Amino acid sequence: MPVLDAGSWLSDERILRLLAYSIYNPTPERVRERVQSYIQRGNQARAYMLNDEVLGIVVFALYDARAEIVSIATDPAHRRHGIARQLIYGIAAEYPVREIYAETDDDAVGFYARCGFEVRPNRTIGEVQRYACVLALPGKCYCGHDCAHCNVYLATIRDDVELRKRARKFYRELLGRDLPLEEIYCLGGRSSKAFAPCIECPFAACCRTHGYESCGECRDQCSTYIDYKKRYVNKVNVSGV
Repeated sequence: MPVLDAGSWLSDERILRLLAYSIYNPTPERVRERVQSYIQRGNQARAYMLNDEVLGIVVFALYDARAEIVSIATDPAHRRHGIARQLIYGIAAEYPVREIYAETDDDAVGFYARCGFEVRPNRTIGEVQRYACVLALPGKCYCGHDCAHCNVYLATIRDDVELRKRARKFYRELLGRDLPLEEIYCLGGRSSKAFAPCIECPFAACCRTHGYESCGECRDQCSTYIDYKKRYVNKVNVSGV
């Protein structure tokens, strides 16, 4: 996603027009004041562009391993095409964050839930219910594989069809699992949106039974795990490898 230089936000009418959709009572003065506050706080911004046309924008703050979405907007004519979702997961792909947070109201809470966020009521402003939305990003799974480097996870957060096909080929040719392309979807092996083979993983079941965070904690490491770790963990099915 293109990085937006803070100095261009106020001078680019395309950006101001888009951000107006995420601001209550968006008069030109209010929009410019809000954007100026984003700049003063040092917020980051990324845009979704097609043929030099700005179709979506996300503004966010970074706090160590946490990103907080400050504002997100999509051009009305291009909504429901996955643009906002790609903007959100683009943050996860670009930064080593383990959590993405957003606060929203009834109008957008369904969108965040569909993106894999856990949603809970947070506070009430007047008669408006606000929700805290948290997307916990993966670390290492039970088998020791770093989910953040897995093709299935990366294909999901990037909405990358070619990477999804590569992952499907891997599971078909090396593990004998011929999965439909739409099932190549995962937000981490420990998440509520885990890949089917991860849900069925014997290492995960064994770790949960014995109270281990991962197989690496087990003193009596079985030959199956030793072989899997040697052949697969972060050695194949990893983007760039």
